[in-house]
Parts: sequence; structure tokens; C-alpha cells
Amino acid sequence: MTDSSPLVLAMPFIAVGLTIVSLVLTIVGSRNEEPDFITYFSLALLFTSISVLVWALIKKTFRSELPISDIKQVKQSSVSSSLFYLVLSNGKQRNLSEVRESQRATELLVILREANPFITANFTENEVQTR
Repeated sequence: MTDSSPLVLAMPFIAVGLTIVSLVLTIVGSRNEEPDFITYFSLALLFTSISVLVWALIKKTFRSELPISDIKQVKQSSVSSSLFYLVLSNGKQRNLSEVRESQRATELLVILREANPFITANFTENEVQTR
């Protein structure tokens, strides 16, 4: 199983989905009891998990193969300079977990631009080394 296999990419979705099921069962199991801290905490965690799942389904993709024509931009994260991701034409993002070094990100950008010169980046070769 590689880093980009569909099962690995779907793991966060599976984990959040199982958390939602577990929290629903916890809340349903304690519905006849007086609400306490655990019930309120479970409700808050349930709503947070549902929000994360909806956000992930809207913003992230876990397809194992992406056509180069679907790639719109290579971005460097503003939070972590060692995190790069692809922005797709449908607005979704794909983390590049194998690309952690700026040199590899620049090489990837050059390769992608050979196939599709319209791919943009939010960094240049000089900027990526200084971030």
C-alpha cells in the first residue's frame, strides 16, 4: 500500500465516519438519562466531526489518479513551508505528502508545466527556498 493508494487517502474519511457512528450510539444510549458533561461533550464532538467530514468531502479528493489537465496550481502552504498540495480545476485539493523538500516541489512544477504550461504556482524557485 503506497502513500497515494485510495485506501490510505480515504482513511481520514473512514475514521471521522466511525467517530460519528460511535458518538450517535453514545448519545442515543444515554437519551433517557439526565444530560451530563459527557453527553454535551459527545454532542459537541459529533457536530465537529460532521463539520470536518463535510469540509473534507467538499475540499479534498482521494482519487488515486489525476489527469494533468485537472491540475490548476501547485501551492506551498502558508502555515508549513514543507507542505505542498495541488489545487484542481474543480476546486478540490490534493496533498503532496511525498513532496516535503522545496527542490522536489520545484522539480515537480517543471515536470507538470512541460505537460501543461497553464499550471501556476504560488511560489517561485527562489521563494520556495527562503520560506
